Amino acid sequence: MRLLLIDDEEMIRKGTALLLQQLEMDIQIVGEAEDGEEGLDKLRLLAPDVALIDIRMPMKNGLELMKEVYEQRLSPATKYVILTAHSEFEYAQTAMRYGACDFLLKPLSVGALQELFARIAPAAEENKAVPANIGVTRSREFLESKQIKHELVSQLIQYIGMNYMKDIQLNDVADHFNVSPVYASNVFKKVTGTTFISYLQQFRVELAKALLASGEYKISEVAYMVGYGNLTYFSRVFKSVEGVTPGDFLRSQHDQKRLK
Repeated sequence: MRLLLIDDEEMIRKGTALLLQQLEMDIQIVGEAEDGEEGLDKLRLLAPDVALIDIRMPMKNGLELMKEVYEQRLSPATKYVILTAHSEFEYAQTAMRYGACDFLLKPLSVGALQELFARIAPAAEENKAVPANIGVTRSREFLESKQIKHELVSQLIQYIGMNYMKDIQLNDVADHFNVSPVYASNVFKKVTGTTFISYLQQFRVELAKALLASGEYKISEVAYMVGYGNLTYFSRVFKSVEGVTPGDFLRSQHDQKRLK
């Protein structure tokens, strides 16, 4: 199990590493960060199985880090665990609303860590991330099948392929490519025959269908993995694109497998 340790106190990080060595588990510390900003960078780079995150840190605290993780749909396969003191318990509860799966009270102990990993290890091992290049591959296939040569439209489609799991807004994307949202919207529709938002929704739903059909993920997990933090909204978008809810789609997949 690959673990990222995010805590501003070097002695705490070293002490936690020593405690982890005492566990009879295959746990590898793949990185450390001393503040939330560095922690975000390491999460993007390493995509660990588990991240232990302290609440109180300079630059960006653990709560702010978890808020960005939630908003950016960052490393959705990672299990986020909050390290907190008794007096900070309310902060830990807020962090869990942002996607943290568990919390530990300081000071840490071998027993507390053993109990933690007994709870989350099976889920961390089973929770496979979306293949890193699946979005890029599907974007490339779309560009080739439609024979799209327009530079900006190609860039917009590739951007979606790399960032579909994040909160994508046309204004932000247009700003990223130094064009106006109106121009980006108009040229996208002219070249592809569909709007930017419609393409984004269709792209996410196609990925969601593939993940659901694999049988490895729950609907709520798939929603998060393709960029939807709200399950109700994901279901609404899925039905608007496919004509059926994610649940109905999943049941049809199960029925087809039984018939084979």
